[in-house]
Amino acid sequence: MKAKEKFIIGTRPVIEAINSGKEINKILFRKGLRGEHTGELFTLVRNSGIPYQFVPLEKLNRLHRGNHQGVIAMMS
Repeated sequence: MKAKEKFIIGTRPVIEAINSGKEINKILFRKGLRGEHTGELFTLVRNSGIPYQFVPLEKLNRLHRGNHQGVIAMMS
């Protein structure tokens, strides 16, 4: 993790960030993620060309201790 990297935490905030044109370096998804807005988020991510990766829950927990809903976007 880079020193000045910032995170957007949670499904809705990441959707809103993509829709508002924020520059996102990468999105981490919990493996097997399912949820109310997951389909919308995956479609947005694929259409916008943002790199993404499926990771174990433990990796997300190391990055953010609170409720991340299985989604963390990384920004510069």
